[in-house]
Amino acid sequence: MARIKEEDFKNITQVEFDGSTYYAIEEIELDLRGIQSIELPIKGKTTKCATFEAIIAAKEDNKQLSEFDKNIIKGLNFNPKNKQ
Repeated sequence: MARIKEEDFKNITQVEFDGSTYYAIEEIELDLRGIQSIELPIKGKTTKCATFEAIIAAKEDNKQLSEFDKNIIKGLNFNPKNKQ
């Protein structure tokens, strides 16, 4: 999965608040379950927003391991002495 850069969000609605840039979560096409967000007024309506750092943290928290990665981890943890 490619890394996300803040430049990739140039077309996402953003607002400055308390010295930080917040992005409208509803416009971001990522799995952002459990993201730390706040509601800010954008274009006359309240919108859930988050900082770039919060978006990256939520993306990492929601990352699912592929079957290949699970098998690699299982192989790395294999110890023939513990085999029953």
